[in-house]
Amino acid sequence: MNSIAVAFVHGVEIDDPGFAARPAAMLRAAFARAAGMSRTDADDALGVEAVNWAPHIEERQRELFARMYSEEGVRTFFDGQLARLVKRLNAGRALALAPLAGWLLLPFLPGIPGLRGRLGPRGPRYPGARWLMLHFGGDIIAYDRQRNEANYVAAHESLARALARLAEKAGDGAPLCVLAHSFGSVLVSDYVYDQQETPRGRKLALWSLRYPDATLDKPIDFHGPDIAGRRTACRANG
Repeated sequence: MNSIAVAFVHGVEIDDPGFAARPAAMLRAAFARAAGMSRTDADDALGVEAVNWAPHIEERQRELFARMYSEEGVRTFFDGQLARLVKRLNAGRALALAPLAGWLLLPFLPGIPGLRGRLGPRGPRYPGARWLMLHFGGDIIAYDRQRNEANYVAAHESLARALARLAEKAGDGAPLCVLAHSFGSVLVSDYVYDQQETPRGRKLALWSLRYPDATLDKPIDFHGPDIAGRRTACRANG
């Protein structure tokens, strides 16, 4: 059976290896309906791989949060309830949004040990909101190649390793479909530009905010096969 390789790339995110489980299941179900095949055949037709590039950057975020609060505070936030709530949201459990918002709106969490930082007995205000901004704003800041190339390279290495696993799973001849969310699309665009040995990011419209004098007339050179035709072949061979 002909296969299609699908890579899911998250945007700003916590370290959640299972972030793509729910969207992958929804994609397989929709593909099965569209191709007129069983879910088992759809699973065989789609080789799916999640690109989790958050871990390296999260290490630095944990260090910064420990400086604001404490090591115990890091475990409370990065390994505790807040992280679990985000993972539930990633899994499609919308009811987790209410308790997550409650955590973010609390100015202090005196009942939780380990949040007595260097700025007073309670530490900085709104630790939950600080944790959220540290994760989701910090990913963008840390990715800046001009400031810290190590983070940029680590994120690209995560993508490269995932694509290698995907090639083993779906086969070298499988067409590649990349589903990148939000800032993940910037990561993928940069990676493809680098592979094509063109100036990184300067032809991406978003970067016109940073490089106002850059020309934006050379898009990524993608020559993908006809996915609709490949879907028809999957149905015929299934």
